[in-house]
Amino acid sequence: MADEPTAADKPRILVADDSRVMRHAAKKILGQEYDIVEANDGEEAWEAIQSDTDIQVILCDLQMPNLDGFGVLERLRNAKDARLQDLPFIVITGKEDDEETRKQVLSDGATDFIGKPFESVQLQARTAAALKTRKLSETANVLEEQAVRDPVSGLLKRQHFMDRGSEAVSYVRRHGTALALACIEIDNFKQLFVHHGKDIADQLIAKAAEVMRNTVRHE
Repeated sequence: MADEPTAADKPRILVADDSRVMRHAAKKILGQEYDIVEANDGEEAWEAIQSDTDIQVILCDLQMPNLDGFGVLERLRNAKDARLQDLPFIVITGKEDDEETRKQVLSDGATDFIGKPFESVQLQARTAAALKTRKLSETANVLEEQAVRDPVSGLLKRQHFMDRGSEAVSYVRRHGTALALACIEIDNFKQLFVHHGKDIADQLIAKAAEVMRNTVRHE
């Protein structure tokens, strides 16, 4: 028989609601598959979102003291941290929330919404869908990064560098500003690769890239 998954093995979900009953209901439905973190108002939820990088999905009530769900969502989508901007945000709506309110939260960047009292199957399905969307987004970000950056040096690949360089040259021609481009070649790199192997060659590239990043001014 397989061991029961521990909290560390489960995806972490934040449930923010000022009703202890609703938080307990969500935890009872989702607790077997997810590690549930609770917050009883918007400010507490926002503190958890910023400090806990393991939170993968947020379930948030709209009507809460100190900071409501609208405020949490606004801070999230306007955050400078891309991790926060992309977090799935499922709004918990009550009977007092009309159709226009639900349309508004989706327009403001909510991933989905669910009414209360919860239906177990619906809550499980929407949470799973939000988590799947997050994983797909993370995969897409990794693939995009791999497409434009060399994995060894962390610098832009040649084609992307040429594309960005062409855009920069066009910009300075239009606006009459200055531009500096550098092309650096490592002497005898081929011989180094042949005699010392790929690992040593990769270390040299990585070190050269580090020196460039630490030396070049970005302002």
